[in-house]
Amino acid sequence: MSAIERNEGVKHTRSPLAWLSGATGPLLGLLLLCVFLTFASENFLSLRNGLNILDQITVLGIMAVGMTFVILLGGIDLSVGSVLALSMMIMGWTANVAGMPMGMAIVLALVASAACAVLAGLAGIVLAARLDSVQPSSGFGYELDTIAAVVIGGTSLSGGAGGIGGTLIGVLIIGVLRNGLNLLNVSPFLQQVIIGVVIVLAVGAETLRRRRS
Repeated sequence: MSAIERNEGVKHTRSPLAWLSGATGPLLGLLLLCVFLTFASENFLSLRNGLNILDQITVLGIMAVGMTFVILLGGIDLSVGSVLALSMMIMGWTANVAGMPMGMAIVLALVASAACAVLAGLAGIVLAARLDSVQPSSGFGYELDTIAAVVIGGTSLSGGAGGIGGTLIGVLIIGVLRNGLNLLNVSPFLQQVIIGVVIVLAVGAETLRRRRS
């Protein structure tokens, strides 16, 4: 067997886990968090709570994917929450006040938010569908969670390193963490502090990893 064929074989065997490149640490952290919450709350490890977590992270996941591309390029986007709220309000107004069909309202909401971020606009539509209501303050706080999910997933704030796979794991970590804190009756204000501490730890770990390499 030639060297080229061996290399192709190696690439083929690695491809199924390629999306986890650089995200093994966050994945391990997610597993440890789930184990801790399983013992800390009797309601955590249940089908109903699992579906609740997936329902809660849908909006965050959509925005975090878009934020990943921004941060990979060395930038940062603090407008995702505002774009989400804009998309929700346009869809609600066109459907309920202007009397347009829901399909047309969704298209107009996406077009209006396209100049800022299509994925944030899509997240607004998903959130409006989940809440069955529209509010201009609905996007408040999503900026922190979105950046946290991307950074915790292993994407470098300086850009150039990271990926969607790690971001999805970061989204799960944020979702599981918030769900667990709610089950443990932790104050929403303290939850923001804890999320901030997690971001600091993730950035610190990423900085140490870069120095060692």
